Amino acid sequence: MPRQPRSTTAQPDKPAKRPPPRPTKKGKERSQADNLWKEVLDDFLERFMLLTFEDYHAEIDWDKGYLSLDKEMIEVSEQADFGSQSADKLFKVFLKDGSESLLLLHIEVQNYKDENFAHRVYDYNDLIGRKYNLEVESFAVLSDPDPNFRPSFYLRQRKRKRLLFEFEMVKLLDWWQRWQELEQSDNPFALVVMAHLKTQQLKRRPIELKEVKIQLIRLLFERGFSREYVIKLFRTIDSVVRLPPDMQAEFQTQVRSEFYGKEKIVRLSSFEREAQEKGLKQGRQEGLQEGMLTFALPWIEQRFGSIEPELKQQLEALNATQLQKLGKQLLSLSNKADLINWLKSKAVVGATVNS
Repeated sequence: MPRQPRSTTAQPDKPAKRPPPRPTKKGKERSQADNLWKEVLDDFLERFMLLTFEDYHAEIDWDKGYLSLDKEMIEVSEQADFGSQSADKLFKVFLKDGSESLLLLHIEVQNYKDENFAHRVYDYNDLIGRKYNLEVESFAVLSDPDPNFRPSFYLRQRKRKRLLFEFEMVKLLDWWQRWQELEQSDNPFALVVMAHLKTQQLKRRPIELKEVKIQLIRLLFERGFSREYVIKLFRTIDSVVRLPPDMQAEFQTQVRSEFYGKEKIVRLSSFEREAQEKGLKQGRQEGLQEGMLTFALPWIEQRFGSIEPELKQQLEALNATQLQKLGKQLLSLSNKADLINWLKSKAVVGATVNS
């Protein structure tokens, strides 16, 4: 993929500070959306690239896997004093052509209009490239509702010195023109795009949005995805398409009735959301942990039988983050021995209960 040569113009010692996000309701919703995008990209990076940046997808050797570099991304953000900025993700991938053995893939997801966006993409690209001495490709996914907001380059000109930085960009709004293609696609990320667009369109029409959410779940179960994909996608759709509490209850009842035999997926996803909301309402980390554990224990007992006191102690020792991860893994654990091995992998002390 052709790239602009790195500029040799003098650079400021530090990128300009970005104003910190305002603690508003919209800001909280934006933060939740950012975290959701981060999870989705972690789970479906390869399918995401195939759907949105197909040419570049073909250059990556996906058989070698990829690595999410969240810690490194945080370090770069702190170094640049960016603060908390949208759903920025950094991945390490391997290329097929051998010209670069490693590549740091920088993905930007914007869910609101930001006039400084292109500048920030450049800052991140430059900082990451200099810090790790690797080629960095930047990609932007623009999920905002403004059809005219389409940044794809950063230009800075000072007298006779000129810096031009270009990056790949996709606008999710453009997929309305390809809706039929999304409906027929066997790419799991197509359902994520559909969920986002419909939520954006119908957020003030909850009755219609509930019916759309049911239709998306039908498509999910009709696609023949693996159980792992179904669990992750159900959780994603359920989180993206947010309904008022009464509508959400109706949705869950209808899904359980229509997809009899698949209700474990529905109930597990519901348990995770309800536990998170309980913790958020209490406004403290221990509240989230207590909520997750309250909902987790009955599902574990239903799946694996009675819980011995030692095993219960180990579960109670999990923090909120570990409990969230356990919630996502429950359906993939076949028996109590798998659960004990999972606890051992999380370094829970004394995970020695007999299965």
